[in-house]
Amino acid sequence: MVVLENIHKTYNNGSPLHVLKGINLEIKESELLSIMGASGSGKSTLLNILGILDDYDSGNYYLSGKLIKGMSETEAAATRNKMIGFIFQSFNLISYKTALENVALPLYYKGVSRKKRNAMALEFLDRLGLKDWADHKPNEMSGGQKQRVAIARALITRPKLILADEPTGALDSVTSQEVMDLLKKVNRDYGMTIVCVTHEKGIALQTQRIIHIKDGRLRTFLTGFSVAWGIFMLVVLLGAGNGLMHGMLANFGSMMVNSGQIWGGYTSVGYGGFDKYRWVTMDGKDLEIIRNEFSDYVTDNICPQKYFTYDTAAFKTQTMEVSLRGVVPGYMAISGSKLSKGRYINDLDMQLKRKSCVIDENLEKVLFQDGEDPVGKRIFIGKFTYTVVGVVKNEGYGAYSEVLVPFDTGVLLYSGGDSSVSNIVFEFRPGIGEKDVALFEQLLRERLSERHGFSPDDVNAFYISNNMQFYKELMTVFRALDIFIWMIGFGTLFAGIVGVSNIMLVSVRERTTEIGIRKALGASPRSVVMMVIIEAITITAMFGYVGMCLGVGTMEAVNAYLVSRGDVYAGTIFEGADIFKDPTVEIPIVFSATIVLVISGIIAGYIPARRAAMVKTIDALRDGI
Repeated sequence: MVVLENIHKTYNNGSPLHVLKGINLEIKESELLSIMGASGSGKSTLLNILGILDDYDSGNYYLSGKLIKGMSETEAAATRNKMIGFIFQSFNLISYKTALENVALPLYYKGVSRKKRNAMALEFLDRLGLKDWADHKPNEMSGGQKQRVAIARALITRPKLILADEPTGALDSVTSQEVMDLLKKVNRDYGMTIVCVTHEKGIALQTQRIIHIKDGRLRTFLTGFSVAWGIFMLVVLLGAGNGLMHGMLANFGSMMVNSGQIWGGYTSVGYGGFDKYRWVTMDGKDLEIIRNEFSDYVTDNICPQKYFTYDTAAFKTQTMEVSLRGVVPGYMAISGSKLSKGRYINDLDMQLKRKSCVIDENLEKVLFQDGEDPVGKRIFIGKFTYTVVGVVKNEGYGAYSEVLVPFDTGVLLYSGGDSSVSNIVFEFRPGIGEKDVALFEQLLRERLSERHGFSPDDVNAFYISNNMQFYKELMTVFRALDIFIWMIGFGTLFAGIVGVSNIMLVSVRERTTEIGIRKALGASPRSVVMMVIIEAITITAMFGYVGMCLGVGTMEAVNAYLVSRGDVYAGTIFEGADIFKDPTVEIPIVFSATIVLVISGIIAGYIPARRAAMVKTIDALRDGI
């Protein structure tokens, strides 16, 4: 309906007075809104431009899609008569004309005949309860009746836009409410767009939207919004960072942080008469070397593993391709595996070389679809039968389900007694640090190179990894991400704080006379400072709390959604992968950030507060700051 784009207006009365500074405003059709502002803020100038009573210097003003600019007096009058109705604070009724004649006057300028316009005027007076006062002149009516006549005059041409300048300013509270009820009824029944300029908050609150104009600029709670947005974005960014970290750590699994493993590879250089590209295989003797010679670094829980085969697991009519891996009982503690049913491989399974197995949840879902308990059931894996003794929860992701069997059983059935191992997993002793781990790796590589005949500098002959180093690198990445997030968050908060400081400065300038009166009545500089600071605290605390609640609520909603949707990668090789998990933020952190925001608000308010307190009382009363 109404669109203002970067409207500027300057009056040149001796010295330039820049009244409107870049006004941008959109008013929708059938909207009832109010414009509030202190005296001299430019709200009347804005209303005059909307009513095509005054020109603007630059920018664009569109009324119902038509550009209002550079019109002659005749064109402006015709547009006003057709599209705009006015309601004035002082009624502006022609004193020597009756109520009927005042209401009918706009139709006279539209060329409507006397008989028709008087009939229409009487109809509108009747609708507003003034039919019996049609022949009375303004000096014979009350203020409320005069305003009703002014409203009827504004409505009679059925304009698209009604501009009401302080329509209740000259009325008592009861009559003011009657006029507002009437304007709301007009807006509701006729769908007319009504813009009401007022300084009364009670009147403004009855409209659908409030526009605040100060120093010629619109500020519809933008400062408070920027504060709320700052804390909201900080919470969301922290939550997103936590979600990424929790997802990565979930994929890292519950593997012990203070553990490592070693496995063989190919030699990359010739050494000791051997050619390069020789495969180095580990066996039980390497296990004993680590256990006996490096006991200062690792515990007795040293676990060999061996990958035996890929084969088909079957139970009744259900089948699934699986990989088979031999493990020892101690591996459960190092791997952090969690059982959902039954038990893990135990020492008796190893001693008796039982054909026991532990399956994962994926295999359980495929083979035991009718809800049978898999524990105790016998399944086929290739040509051998195994008794299921437990089910482990799935961690990470992979293309196959995995079946764990006793290491010695697998060696007997699949390797013909060959004691070679795929890899050895071990646990570092408590107190072993990064430097100790580095020395351990160096010494172990030298010792194994001596046994297997490869160069101690050949890093490809044996691969040694430790979860401690990987975890450290992972946490370094997240610490850097944390710092980056806090920098962005505090940058956003700082923008809000600057806004608070600006609004306090403007508030002090606008309330110069009020501050002078307070000081004249005995207000100390300290009380003036406290008055401004309390306002700054109120803005930051209130909107900061809103932003905090919205941020926490948003991340809790995201977390609830992630939990409810389940595994979106189910059925793919990425099943069980957690890229984003539990993106929530601890309340103490958010609360601390809000406290920092409030303290910053105090600092932001202190500068303009101190300025207000230093102004002499006489200067405040006479000239302003």
